[in-house]
Amino acid sequence: MSIGRFTWLALLIIIVSAIAVLSKGHKEEPTFQEKLAEAIKYSRSKTYHDSYYDYEVKYPAFFEQVPDSLIDEEGASLFRCGNVELSAQVIPNSDSLSVQNGMQYFSTLHHAEQQQYDSQSFILSGQLYMNDSPIPNYHFYAKYVLHRKFWFVQTLTYPDSCAKAVAPLIRQIDDWAVWEKPI
Repeated sequence: MSIGRFTWLALLIIIVSAIAVLSKGHKEEPTFQEKLAEAIKYSRSKTYHDSYYDYEVKYPAFFEQVPDSLIDEEGASLFRCGNVELSAQVIPNSDSLSVQNGMQYFSTLHHAEQQQYDSQSFILSGQLYMNDSPIPNYHFYAKYVLHRKFWFVQTLTYPDSCAKAVAPLIRQIDDWAVWEKPI
Protein backbone atom coordinates (compact mmCIF):
# COMPACT_ATOMS: atom_id res chain seq x y z
CA MET A 1 0.00 0.00 0.00
CA SER A 2 1.38 3.38 -0.95
CA ILE A 3 1.80 6.21 1.51
CA GLY A 4 -0.91 8.28 -0.25
CA ARG A 5 -3.52 5.51 0.06
CA PHE A 6 -2.48 4.86 3.66
CA THR A 7 -2.87 8.58 4.52
CA TRP A 8 -6.35 8.73 2.97
CA LEU A 9 -7.41 5.52 4.72
CA ALA A 10 -6.10 6.80 8.07
CA LEU A 11 -7.84 10.15 7.56
CA LEU A 12 -11.10 8.37 6.72
CA ILE A 13 -10.86 6.21 9.87
CA ILE A 14 -10.19 9.29 12.02
CA ILE A 15 -13.19 11.14 10.53
CA VAL A 16 -15.54 8.17 10.99
CA SER A 17 -14.30 7.68 14.57
CA ALA A 18 -14.77 11.37 15.39
CA ILE A 19 -18.32 11.32 14.02
CA ALA A 20 -19.13 8.21 16.06
CA VAL A 21 -17.72 9.70 19.27
CA LEU A 22 -19.50 13.02 18.79
CA SER A 23 -22.85 11.40 17.99
CA LYS A 24 -22.68 9.19 21.09
CA GLY A 25 -21.74 12.14 23.28
CA HIS A 26 -24.75 14.16 22.13
CA LYS A 27 -27.88 12.96 23.89
CA GLU A 28 -31.21 14.60 23.29
CA GLU A 29 -32.58 16.59 26.20
CA PRO A 30 -35.47 14.73 27.90
CA THR A 31 -38.92 16.21 27.24
CA PHE A 32 -40.98 17.88 29.96
CA GLN A 33 -43.21 14.79 30.02
CA GLU A 34 -40.23 12.49 30.59
CA LYS A 35 -38.82 14.73 33.32
CA LEU A 36 -42.26 14.96 34.97
CA ALA A 37 -42.75 11.18 34.91
CA GLU A 38 -39.33 10.61 36.53
CA ALA A 39 -39.92 13.31 39.13
CA ILE A 40 -43.34 11.93 40.10
CA LYS A 41 -41.95 8.40 40.26
CA TYR A 42 -39.05 9.25 42.57
CA SER A 43 -40.32 12.28 44.51
CA ARG A 44 -41.55 12.02 48.04
CA SER A 45 -45.02 13.30 48.82
CA LYS A 46 -45.99 16.14 51.08
CA THR A 47 -49.31 16.32 52.89
CA TYR A 48 -51.33 19.51 52.93
CA HIS A 49 -53.69 19.83 55.90
CA ASP A 50 -56.51 22.33 55.54
CA SER A 51 -57.13 23.85 58.95
CA TYR A 52 -60.54 25.27 58.08
CA TYR A 53 -62.25 22.02 56.93
CA ASP A 54 -59.68 19.64 58.45
CA TYR A 55 -59.03 17.59 55.30
CA GLU A 56 -55.75 16.33 53.89
CA VAL A 57 -54.37 16.00 50.38
CA LYS A 58 -51.01 14.61 49.24
CA TYR A 59 -48.98 16.21 46.47
CA PRO A 60 -45.49 15.69 45.01
CA ALA A 61 -42.85 17.60 47.00
CA PHE A 62 -41.54 19.36 43.88
CA PHE A 63 -44.94 20.90 43.05
CA GLU A 64 -45.22 24.57 43.93
CA GLN A 65 -47.91 25.33 46.49
CA VAL A 66 -49.88 28.47 45.70
CA PRO A 67 -50.10 30.40 48.99
CA ASP A 68 -53.51 30.25 50.69
CA SER A 69 -53.51 34.05 50.76
CA LEU A 70 -53.78 34.08 46.94
CA ILE A 71 -56.85 31.79 46.93
CA ASP A 72 -60.19 33.44 47.69
CA GLU A 73 -62.07 30.32 48.82
CA GLU A 74 -61.92 28.87 52.33
CA GLY A 75 -60.75 25.28 52.21
CA ALA A 76 -59.15 25.51 48.76
CA SER A 77 -55.58 24.58 47.89
CA LEU A 78 -53.59 24.55 44.65
CA PHE A 79 -50.30 22.86 43.72
CA ARG A 80 -48.64 23.13 40.31
CA CYS A 81 -45.71 22.09 38.22
CA GLY A 82 -45.59 23.79 34.85
CA ASN A 83 -49.02 23.37 33.26
CA VAL A 84 -50.05 20.46 35.53
CA GLU A 85 -52.25 21.47 38.47
CA LEU A 86 -53.53 19.52 41.46
CA SER A 87 -56.21 21.28 43.46
CA ALA A 88 -58.56 20.59 46.33
CA GLN A 89 -61.67 22.45 47.39
CA VAL A 90 -64.79 22.12 49.47
CA ILE A 91 -68.18 22.80 47.90
CA PRO A 92 -71.36 23.08 49.99
CA ASN A 93 -73.99 20.49 49.09
CA SER A 94 -76.76 23.07 49.44
CA ASP A 95 -79.34 20.95 47.60
CA SER A 96 -78.52 17.84 49.68
CA LEU A 97 -77.75 15.86 46.54
CA SER A 98 -77.08 12.15 46.83
CA VAL A 99 -73.83 10.77 45.41
CA GLN A 100 -75.60 9.64 42.23
CA ASN A 101 -77.47 12.96 41.79
CA GLY A 102 -74.28 14.90 42.55
CA MET A 103 -72.45 12.89 39.92
CA GLN A 104 -75.10 13.72 37.34
CA TYR A 105 -75.07 17.41 38.27
CA PHE A 106 -71.27 17.88 38.25
CA SER A 107 -70.87 15.64 35.21
CA THR A 108 -73.15 17.94 33.22
CA LEU A 109 -71.52 21.07 34.67
CA HIS A 110 -68.00 19.95 33.71
CA HIS A 111 -68.89 18.08 30.48
CA ALA A 112 -67.43 14.86 31.92
CA GLU A 113 -66.93 12.04 29.45
CA GLN A 114 -66.40 9.31 32.06
CA GLN A 115 -68.02 8.72 35.44
CA GLN A 116 -67.88 6.12 38.16
CA TYR A 117 -69.24 6.11 41.70
CA ASP A 118 -69.47 4.23 44.96
CA SER A 119 -71.49 4.83 48.12
CA GLN A 120 -69.72 8.02 49.28
CA SER A 121 -67.83 9.34 46.25
CA PHE A 122 -67.61 9.59 42.48
CA ILE A 123 -64.96 10.25 39.87
CA LEU A 124 -65.34 12.37 36.74
CA SER A 125 -62.92 12.84 33.87
CA GLY A 126 -62.84 14.27 30.39
CA GLN A 127 -61.76 17.23 28.33
CA LEU A 128 -61.18 20.39 30.35
CA TYR A 129 -63.72 23.17 29.84
CA MET A 130 -63.55 26.77 31.00
CA ASN A 131 -66.66 28.96 30.81
CA ASP A 132 -68.40 26.23 28.75
CA SER A 133 -65.63 26.32 26.13
CA PRO A 134 -63.33 23.33 25.63
CA ILE A 135 -59.63 23.88 26.28
CA PRO A 136 -57.89 22.02 23.43
CA ASN A 137 -55.47 19.26 24.44
CA TYR A 138 -56.24 19.45 28.19
CA HIS A 139 -58.02 16.97 30.45
CA PHE A 140 -59.23 16.84 34.03
CA TYR A 141 -59.65 14.03 36.54
CA ALA A 142 -61.65 14.72 39.73
CA LYS A 143 -62.88 12.86 42.77
CA TYR A 144 -65.86 14.13 44.78
CA VAL A 145 -66.31 12.79 48.30
CA LEU A 146 -69.60 13.49 50.09
CA HIS A 147 -69.35 14.17 53.80
CA ARG A 148 -72.34 15.60 55.65
CA LYS A 149 -73.31 18.79 53.77
CA PHE A 150 -70.12 19.15 51.75
CA TRP A 151 -68.37 17.84 48.65
CA PHE A 152 -64.62 17.45 49.16
CA VAL A 153 -63.10 17.65 45.68
CA GLN A 154 -59.61 16.88 44.43
CA THR A 155 -58.92 17.71 40.77
CA LEU A 156 -55.97 17.16 38.46
CA THR A 157 -55.73 19.17 35.23
CA TYR A 158 -53.05 18.34 32.70
CA PRO A 159 -52.14 18.56 29.01
CA ASP A 160 -52.92 15.42 27.01
CA SER A 161 -49.20 15.02 26.34
CA CYS A 162 -48.65 14.42 30.08
CA ALA A 163 -51.34 11.73 30.50
CA LYS A 164 -48.83 8.92 30.96
CA ALA A 165 -46.64 10.98 33.31
CA VAL A 166 -49.52 11.88 35.67
CA ALA A 167 -50.90 8.31 35.91
CA PRO A 168 -49.51 7.91 39.47
CA LEU A 169 -51.31 11.10 40.53
CA ILE A 170 -54.56 9.75 39.10
CA ARG A 171 -54.12 6.55 41.14
CA GLN A 172 -53.48 8.72 44.19
CA ILE A 173 -56.73 10.60 43.58
CA ASP A 174 -58.56 7.27 43.20
CA ASP A 175 -57.31 6.25 46.65
CA TRP A 176 -57.99 9.63 48.30
CA ALA A 177 -59.90 9.16 51.53
CA VAL A 178 -59.91 12.89 52.50
CA TRP A 179 -58.94 12.01 56.08
CA GLU A 180 -56.25 9.51 56.95
CA LYS A 181 -58.24 8.42 59.99
CA PRO A 182 -62.04 8.13 59.94
CA ILE A 183 -63.85 10.97 61.65
